Amino acid sequence: MRPKLPKFDEKQDDMDSYLERFERFATSQGWPEDGWAISLSPLLTGKGLQVYTSMPAAEANDYKSLKAALLKRYMLTEEGFRRKFRETKPETGETVFQFVARLKRYFGRWTELAEVEATYEGLKDLLIREQFTSTCATEMALFLKERKPKNVEEMVRLAEQYMEAHCTSITGSKTIRKDVRPVSQRPATSSSSYTSKPPGSGGRPLANRDRECFICHRKGHIASECRRREMPPKSKNLAGGMRHATEDQKHGRADSDADWRDKDRYECVHLANGATVPVYIGAYDKYYGAAANHGMPVSVGYVGPQKVEILRDTG
Repeated sequence: MRPKLPKFDEKQDDMDSYLERFERFATSQGWPEDGWAISLSPLLTGKGLQVYTSMPAAEANDYKSLKAALLKRYMLTEEGFRRKFRETKPETGETVFQFVARLKRYFGRWTELAEVEATYEGLKDLLIREQFTSTCATEMALFLKERKPKNVEEMVRLAEQYMEAHCTSITGSKTIRKDVRPVSQRPATSSSSYTSKPPGSGGRPLANRDRECFICHRKGHIASECRRREMPPKSKNLAGGMRHATEDQKHGRADSDADWRDKDRYECVHLANGATVPVYIGAYDKYYGAAANHGMPVSVGYVGPQKVEILRDTG
């Protein structure tokens, strides 16, 4: 028998309210529940009719399956009814009784789809889960909703699993694991083996460990690091001093402007570019004799009958 009910109007009717009216009418008429889906199908329009025609025949003829599919299509899921319950406001002209009745229906649908026990402990568990997901980080809340924990204990396990995997807190701020140092605190590395310094190497480059010093012929360092390397003596102003080459001499320019106070104490080296570079005669000074040598190994000797001053070889 065709029910005497108006068709569902998407622009004016709420699917949940429409199904509630249909169920009451079918119950009052004494229709068997296994025929409710067939009786409801002629009343569906728009998206509701699309849901019915897209379902397999066996499921479309089962009222509970059809009702669940219709509510889901119109976003009337557990989350949808929760939002309706939390966000709904009195409509224009609606009485207190009617508004409270709507709140009761939304809350009933919410708890029904959440599949919680209609007890104090069941409702407490549901409200605690809701409060947690509404205050934690958005990414974590989405993670929990996708997995649909059945109770608070399962929600806690999933939330801690998410926090550990993403190194984050409940509010979404990043945390630093104790066994991982920040990039700013890690030692600098380089792809070049010459900059790698293994532990215990004393700061010497890795590439120098197998190289041989040409001064002491030992391995493990190079000549620039050798302790036996003789440091060049610091320049001294010896008895009137050896003059550093002027800028003209350094750049190979003419030596006419060179500041040579005692040219006879210098030998000259003539360069290929025409410049003349003075070389200080440090072993012997013809004006001051051996006294000007400042401790250099000069001794008196003879070449035949001729008395001479000679520079001894220290090698």
